[in-house]
Amino acid sequence: MDMDGNVVKVLKGIDGSPLISTSSHDLICVANYSYSYANAQVIDPASGKVLMDCPKQQRTEVCTFFCSGRSAPSLTYKVVKVDDGSACKVFTLGEDTGWRVSEPPKTSISYMENSPVTVNSVMYFLETQHRRGYTLHSFDIESETWKKTISGSRKPMGPDVCLAVLMAELNGALCMVQTERDHTPMTNNRCANIWILADLDMGTWIKAYTIPMDASTDYCRPLRVTHGGGKLIFCNTFYAERQEIRAYNLHTEACTSLCKLDRTMGRIALCNLQLDRLLSQPRFSVHRS
Repeated sequence: MDMDGNVVKVLKGIDGSPLISTSSHDLICVANYSYSYANAQVIDPASGKVLMDCPKQQRTEVCTFFCSGRSAPSLTYKVVKVDDGSACKVFTLGEDTGWRVSEPPKTSISYMENSPVTVNSVMYFLETQHRRGYTLHSFDIESETWKKTISGSRKPMGPDVCLAVLMAELNGALCMVQTERDHTPMTNNRCANIWILADLDMGTWIKAYTIPMDASTDYCRPLRVTHGGGKLIFCNTFYAERQEIRAYNLHTEACTSLCKLDRTMGRIALCNLQLDRLLSQPRFSVHRS
């Protein structure tokens, strides 16, 4: 779809649940979960072709989650599968014919919705530590090794209650988004605080944006800051029933609706269909769950 909600391209032959990994200049990876097996497909959004169909494996684990991205400097595209938070397997596009067993995480990673995400050839897996905040586990795609574990952005205390937390890639940076509710009497105000990872080695986070949310908002997913930094494009999900693409003006602090979806479509993300000569608007990809 374009930013007005018009269908630009339909990708067929895709069998999966929510869109799990995408880049505005790269490929799309879709996970397929069932009661008996789990696998993933890699799709080129420009041609609509399925470039890689990872072999299905019997799903005996309690939870399985996938992540994908390109390594640096080799630029090979890989899909990583983590089972039960303690077993790691890798599938390389154009090289592997099956899953390869890789180095396991240094500590078990508990499943958390909206995790993981790839930024600058590093995969990040998020888990909550209840009152202690959040922990991020990082996996280097090139060396296929697990790196240091860092703390996430602070967990709200006092009158602000964190309703949801997720990670996202925003203009080439890793960010954490916390949807929070203010428990001030007679109000149900909500907002989304967006934190940017400023220093990976030091684990330093900076609160970059605070966006007011509707009372029915489940969570907010940032998509892109426009050229010049004037607007923040994001997707709102309302009680898991509908979604809306909005633009937040960073100068006037006003939100404008760009596109409304009557039902939850899965994950929405920007992608590049390489149709710039025909279309001047940015596009976003939608995968039905």
